[in-house]
Amino acid sequence: MAIHIISGQVGYGVTAENRDGLAYLLRTTDGGKRWSIIRNYNGSFTFLSWSGEIGVATLETGGSVRGQFNVELIVTKNEGESWHSVRARKERSNPRMNWGIEPYAHVMGNGSIWILESPEAATTGMQAPVWVSHNGSNSFHQVTLPNGTTSTGGFSADASGKTVALTVEKSSSRTFSVLVGNDRIGWTNIGPHSATPIYAIDYASKSQIFVGGGNFAKFVISPAEEVWSIDPAHIVPPQILWRREAPRIGQYQPIVALQIRHGNGYFLTGGIPMGGELPAPGPLFTIHNGGKCAEKTPINGITFDTFGQSVWVAGDGQALYKSSNYGTTWHPQSKR
Repeated sequence: MAIHIISGQVGYGVTAENRDGLAYLLRTTDGGKRWSIIRNYNGSFTFLSWSGEIGVATLETGGSVRGQFNVELIVTKNEGESWHSVRARKERSNPRMNWGIEPYAHVMGNGSIWILESPEAATTGMQAPVWVSHNGSNSFHQVTLPNGTTSTGGFSADASGKTVALTVEKSSSRTFSVLVGNDRIGWTNIGPHSATPIYAIDYASKSQIFVGGGNFAKFVISPAEEVWSIDPAHIVPPQILWRREAPRIGQYQPIVALQIRHGNGYFLTGGIPMGGELPAPGPLFTIHNGGKCAEKTPINGITFDTFGQSVWVAGDGQALYKSSNYGTTWHPQSKR
């Protein structure tokens, strides 16, 4: 399940395919205590993205073989009051290129929609092209990245929505960095050129981008989780704000989502170690002291969203939890 909270009381959620073969678009009007079904769909939702009044849910339909399914976008342009379905179509010159094994669609305030492989799938080594539409998803074209770089699923945008940041791997050096720019003006690599893979990114301000990741000794280095701070406006060395090394391979999961504001926030771990088959929900951590300190919460999840002092965490199955005191106490929420 993925969720987005519009206000302190109103929010929306989407589910993967349930036992009845359907996926559900949900709404809450009481801060997540109860959720009602807006509509059901054939397929499986993978993500929910929001910018201003525009929301886009990513619905995967068709076969489960890589590249053989379709992507349908469930779109609202009035903060969820009404929704319509749009089939995501690739440009004619690239109709056979796949969307990725678990596509996530991200919507910008200007209406542009980006589709990438999810960070969780990227932890398994899955790679897929980056797609973008500037015409309301009438057609998507493949984004050209610098030679030798591939997306690792992380995506964030600045406040204007015009400049985006992607997490990438450079194949020749097996290092991981952030690209800043867009498909029209090109890309700038701002580091950190880390040996530890990075999958999560938060474009917090013009002068600070947070990234997080982790590895399982795939690259002959100690398994660890890391949070970095990068200044995209000035050429200064990126900083490792927080790091912990694992005593053994497979003990920790990589960071796959993070959000830090005014020195405090959250990051979510997930993905799988080598030899695994499916990404699994990992624990949520609270962050404080500018990202230099992190504390593990008792809650595992797939996605999270915040509003004010509250955070909602969606996990596997029917699991949905809310904390209104920065992760000190948690309360289960009803999904249906």
